[in-house]
Amino acid sequence: MRGNTTKSLKLCAEARTSGKKSRVKPNGGVGQSEENGFVHTDDAVAFTNGIKSDATTTTEEDFETQMANDYDEAIYYNNLAMVHQSAGKIHVALHYYSYAISYMENVQLPNDNYFWSDGVPRPNITADILSNTSLCAFQAHDYKRAYECMVHCVTLSPSIFGKRARCWLHMAQSLIGIHGNQQWTTSSNDSIRLTNDTSLIECTLGSEDDLRNISTNPLPRILSCLEKAQNLSSGSKEGKDVDADLDCFEASTLSLVYVKLELKDAAGALEKCKVILGSDNIAAVAKEDRSNYTSASLRRRAMARLYACEAFCRLGDPNSALFIMESESALQCLASDISASSSTQHDAYAQFATRATASGTFSTTGSFDRSKLHASMTTRVTENLTADKTKGNIDNVFEKRVHLFSRLKEGDTEGAIAILRSGMGRV
Repeated sequence: MRGNTTKSLKLCAEARTSGKKSRVKPNGGVGQSEENGFVHTDDAVAFTNGIKSDATTTTEEDFETQMANDYDEAIYYNNLAMVHQSAGKIHVALHYYSYAISYMENVQLPNDNYFWSDGVPRPNITADILSNTSLCAFQAHDYKRAYECMVHCVTLSPSIFGKRARCWLHMAQSLIGIHGNQQWTTSSNDSIRLTNDTSLIECTLGSEDDLRNISTNPLPRILSCLEKAQNLSSGSKEGKDVDADLDCFEASTLSLVYVKLELKDAAGALEKCKVILGSDNIAAVAKEDRSNYTSASLRRRAMARLYACEAFCRLGDPNSALFIMESESALQCLASDISASSSTQHDAYAQFATRATASGTFSTTGSFDRSKLHASMTTRVTENLTADKTKGNIDNVFEKRVHLFSRLKEGDTEGAIAILRSGMGRV
């Protein structure tokens, strides 16, 4: 019932009510009632409904009935959360996911027993709920919770979720979100350790040491997760050819480009950009037939070209970067591919990323006037962005940084000092 939230909620409620009614025997007498293959005594029904029974001890049937009730409630709240999540009510969905997880914690499911007493299967859906919760938390920008839930998911289900490349990619993307927040919350006087210290991933995934390490330097764990995602999505598992998840492979490669740039490995980032674009001639890629790619792939390929510009500049080859941004039409094409949406906000972010990269590229070549022009354009396009109090006025700060750099390169010390004194905050 995608798109019809009201009807979906009604169906969830009706299914829940039907399940509860099926536990009670119609004639209300002593005997047994059957629900989905479960056989219960009337004492069990009374136990489920919180009514005191004449029985002095709780039988095994009573205990299984209570577990069955909690199991059904976990399914109900998971479905309820999914409905709200699809309707865009992310925080409401997270609330119901927490209910579902709590009910599953009451259900004792031994690792060697996946059946109820009458032989009906009872799969452990805890990993499924945790996976859903992780995706929902990511949408809510609660990256730490998204990482923790997915780690718990793959730990509980190593043979299913642990073999899915997208789970490892999602963990890496959650950690990138944590790293991005660190960049904004750390003051200009503090330093963030951008190192690939492999000793930080020697601890168990999801352990207290792991959570402590990712809060200070998540990059090593990001690389570890991306490597796992690439291995699982490349089409070869344990020496056997399997169906490749090219979409996941491309996404993980792009994330790897970002991490390598953060680690100052411009050469490594450039090589990964070539892998995404499938060509050593990055500038010529823009002239390819764009109809051969999905909108998601076009967005990733456009971002790869922007990252390549940054890598070229860091390697001292800004002229190669200029070939990618040779004209205004090339910039508009990049922004269009990155946006791939009719959303005004998405278009503004795409324009900001493109103009900011162009400004940095022209600044590296000494074309300060063109650099300032593109920097000023970032201020215009970000008028459509939603204000983010945690990040401040990023467009204004970026433009001032460009002007500050230009003043210093031109030898205008007084002009640079004037910008610093203008209260620009983070520099």
